[in-house]
Amino acid sequence: MLNQMVSDIRGFSFKWVVPVDTALSPALLRNPTVWTMLVFGFYPLIALILGANKTAEDFARTLMIYCALGWACYFYYFVCKRSVDYKMGIAVMAFTAFVGINLVFILWSLPPFSLLHPMTADDRDVVSHLIGFTFGVGVIEELTKAAPVLVLALYFHKVEKPLDGIFFGALSGLGFGIAEGIQYIVATQANVVMVLIRITTLPFMHALWAGTVGYFIGLAQVNKARGAALMLLGYAVSVVNHGLYDSLQGPIGLAIAAFTYLLFSAYIARSQQMVGELEQAERLATRENAVHEIFRDTYLPSIHGAGPPAGGAPQGGTP
Repeated sequence: MLNQMVSDIRGFSFKWVVPVDTALSPALLRNPTVWTMLVFGFYPLIALILGANKTAEDFARTLMIYCALGWACYFYYFVCKRSVDYKMGIAVMAFTAFVGINLVFILWSLPPFSLLHPMTADDRDVVSHLIGFTFGVGVIEELTKAAPVLVLALYFHKVEKPLDGIFFGALSGLGFGIAEGIQYIVATQANVVMVLIRITTLPFMHALWAGTVGYFIGLAQVNKARGAALMLLGYAVSVVNHGLYDSLQGPIGLAIAAFTYLLFSAYIARSQQMVGELEQAERLATRENAVHEIFRDTYLPSIHGAGPPAGGAPQGGTP
């Protein structure tokens, strides 16, 4: 029996058992999915080898970036089905993490936001907390996270559909969540539980809020006639959800967080339907504008005594 097993093992080709040529083939090495999983899977080990985990703060920073990479992969592969520009998404994340977060701190120092921000509002009532977290926090943070997505949509025309807006918005939110979490941990010496929340859940929540705004920015590119209204609605939804989550802790806060994700999932599920409805609305708006222009250019001059419409019937006769 042992001899038969040895004989069987010798019968297998080495290249079949250890397919080195395939493992190191250009096709596999150029596959973005392979590199994504390599970076994500070995990021903590890479950080350890490079000496990036010397202190507890360094370790928290490593874990936060690690989790953010996981969320980014989720949005890229499972939400957007690799139909977006991931390089541009990384640029948006970097902008929000290094520039946007500092802009938020500057705005918080200026009135009226400095009066509304609930940094020392532990003794306030629920209504004051809600107002402070909505108009002192949500308004500023969601606008800051939406800014790079708006630039991509309005100036670089990189947002052509709702999924584009979701991806860029979500990565903007992740960048903000990472930067905010690191600064919070360093400034407060947070306990293990808060570190865990800042590392895992809060960057994802920021991604959901910003991704919602991005979704509506994407819809606005489909229905330009009502684009401003669509963007304002998406912004308002995120600001309110953000303010409610921050101000109402405990089971209610958890319920709001869960509803935020369910709402975000509903946007994704109805994306194609919404695009179809808005495309139809855009065509109707374009047709109405064309009719108004024809009426203005053709019939209004006649009404105001500027002569008959071009190609119209002769005065005093029949065609």
